[in-house]
Formats: sequence, structure tokens, C-alpha cells
Amino acid sequence: MRAWRQRRRSGARHAVVWSSAAWVSVMVVGCGLETSGLWRERADGGRGDMDAGIDDAGLDRADRSVGVDVPATCMPASEICNGVDDDCDGAPDEVFRCVQNLTTMCMTACSTPGRGLCNAACDGVTGACLADAEVCGNGCDDDGNGTADDGCVIGPVNDHCEGAVVLGAAGVLGGISLAGAANDVVGCGGIDVFYAFDLTQQSIVYLDTFGSTIDTSIKYAGTSCAPLPPMPTCALRSCGGRQSQLAMMLDSGRHYLAVGSADATAGTLQVTYRVVAAAGGEDIVLAGMGHTDGSTTAEPDAVRHSCPGATVGSPEDAFWWVQCPGTMRRVVANTCASQTTYDSVLYVLGPGLDVCNDDGPGACGQDSAVDFTAIGAGVFQIFVDGWNGAAGNYRLTVPMF
Repeated sequence: MRAWRQRRRSGARHAVVWSSAAWVSVMVVGCGLETSGLWRERADGGRGDMDAGIDDAGLDRADRSVGVDVPATCMPASEICNGVDDDCDGAPDEVFRCVQNLTTMCMTACSTPGRGLCNAACDGVTGACLADAEVCGNGCDDDGNGTADDGCVIGPVNDHCEGAVVLGAAGVLGGISLAGAANDVVGCGGIDVFYAFDLTQQSIVYLDTFGSTIDTSIKYAGTSCAPLPPMPTCALRSCGGRQSQLAMMLDSGRHYLAVGSADATAGTLQVTYRVVAAAGGEDIVLAGMGHTDGSTTAEPDAVRHSCPGATVGSPEDAFWWVQCPGTMRRVVANTCASQTTYDSVLYVLGPGLDVCNDDGPGACGQDSAVDFTAIGAGVFQIFVDGWNGAAGNYRLTVPMF
């Protein structure tokens, strides 16, 4: 189809002819339709003559000796949703959300970023919006293949602090896989999983990873998941081996610990844990042989034992230590000294150990003495208590440790 218009220029007429190929400018001399110049623009950007005369306009083949200007090929119009650049600014459908029938970004049914085909109204997608790949761990089918989290290595349920598994008084957890776990508590060790303890009184919390297949770490993560400590209290490769051991005196309330690898290795853990009540009075770490003077006067009674007389509310102090696997330690302790001013009771608690004495042998009289062997890994405690509510000053002597 061709159309033309004309205007006067210095006694001549200037016709502008349009065809499906390009704009063509023609100078028509006088009143006749003899052409003065006729050109068209080629697809390669050059210009050449028309392949044929413009018969319906009465024009002959163009004279190539006369050059003319070629107007722009786009006629600006208001942009509509049609996938075409209507306003000639180089961008189709730019005033709409998306370009009709082209791929656009959208949100999947899993509320994750995805792609879909822009609809006929340019205001959304037609059909499903699908992610390029699964978002692991959200339990949703992001890529629309019918399987949620396919191809993902899903981390443990307690991979993060908010999912911490709450532990009780004592136990052993085996076969804990770190596959897919993250490293949440940084500053020591590597990938980790979380456990929590809800303490009703001041206690010693003990954990070890002996029996695990990898180098391990144990990290105290505090009393809250937000924020996690940047430099946690940490045990890394304890007892001269690959595994770890940690014991801490903690106040009542919730406490979080992260157990994991020493690096990014995703192996299998074994966790042994135990919570032991702390004394109502002093809790002193026993480091070796010697003696310690103390007093239980006016201290609270936090621990009661089946040892004769200790079932009544006598206040107590405690001396405690931690042992590594394979340890066999003979310990002798007594309150047989003039510095002990009341009827004392000694009892010892630990893994597989429960020993007590009210009145010691021989010259000890109402003072107390114990002789025992602590075997294996764990927390051990010697309590200095009183008979039938008694309290006072004492001297604890440890001649063998």
C-alpha cells in the first residue's frame, strides 16, 4: 500500500510517499508528476533506488543523481500493552508492569522469586510463576516439578538456635548427622546444631562428644538466640584428642549450647550430657591435693542426700572437677581437723559414683572422711554438708587426688 501527500516548495511540489519498506522523499517539478529524486532506505542502513516505479502515483523510476533526507521510521503514539514500542522510545510496554508475552519476574506460590509469562494486560503473569531452582529448607515446591526441596540437603531440625532441642537431666545422643548444618556460632569451631537446658536452680551443665566420628567443638551460646555471642565459651578437641568436653556453672533459666564439628566437616556426632545441682553455698573447683577452709553458716540448702542426717535441711559447699575418658582417680578427703566446728557429713556424686560418710573413722569423731575411685569422663563433686541441719566452719583436706 502506498500513500502520498504534497506541499509547495519554491514553485514545486514535494511529495512524501510511504510504503511498507521505508519513507521515500520525492521532488515533483512543476505541475506534472515527473520525479526529481526518489530513494528508499535499505535494511543495511544504506540508500538505493526503488526496485520499481510508483505506478499508482504516476511516478517513474527515481533519478539516482539526486539525494534526499530519509525521515525516522517510527511514528510516536501513546504506549499500549501490545509488546510493541508505540511511543518510539526504544522500550515496549514500559509503562506497564511487564512486556506482553515475554518472561517477567514474579513471586511463586512459595513466596520466593520466580519467573512467568507476562499476560495480555501486562499486569501480571499468565499461568504458573516458577523459581529457577528449589529454595532448600522451606518445605515448598518452588520450581513446580511436583517435589518440595528436591535435590536439597536438608539440615537438622536443630540447625539453628530457634529450633534447639531441649535436653533433660542426663543422657546420650547418638548418630547426630551434621549434613546440611550451618555455622551459626562463629569464633570457634565450625558447623553446629543447638541444644537447650531449662535449669530450675544453679547447676553444672556437662557435655562431651566422645564417640563422634569427626573433630568436634562445643560452644556455650548464651541465654538467648538473639544475638548469639561473637566469641563464645568454647571447648575444641579436649583431652588431647579429636573430641570435646565442656562443663559450666550456670544460673537458673534457659541456656543454649551449640555442638558441632571443629571445621566445616559434616560427620556424625555423639553427645553425652548431664546436669548436676550446684551447692547452696560455695562451688569450688578442686584442682589437686591440699586443704580448704570454709563455712556453711547461713548458707542455703540446695542439695539433699540419702546419707544419714543429710536428708534434713543442712547447708552445703561443694568441690568439683571434670575427668577425661579412661581416667581412674583415687581421691581421699576428710574434715578431720580442729578447724571443723560442727558435725559434718561428706558425700560424693559422679557418673556411677555415690559415696557418703557421716562420722569418720578413728580420731575423726563427728568429722567425716571418704576414700573412693572416680572412673571415666564426667563431673564429680564432693559435698561438705551437716548432720541434721548442722552448719559451721570446716576444713576439707585432700591428701590424695
